[in-house]
Amino acid sequence: MYEQNQLREVITDYLHECHNAPRRGEFAQYLGVSRQTVDNAINGTFNGNIYGIKPHVKRVFSNDCFELVRGVFRTNAK
Repeated sequence: MYEQNQLREVITDYLHECHNAPRRGEFAQYLGVSRQTVDNAINGTFNGNIYGIKPHVKRVFSNDCFELVRGVFRTNAK
């Protein structure tokens, strides 16, 4: 599971590589997850359900990472 500090570093590296023109599919590939996983983090939901406080063992992002993922696409919605 990505924790906040680790994800910050990955995001910084990704934004540098994509020249601050992020795309959800490319970001997902960079992280090694599906596009749907990135969409779920941005929406804060999984199959229409809001994520709970206690993460499932297979969850990729901790709850405090959702805002970081949203921030990647806030200015460049693609």
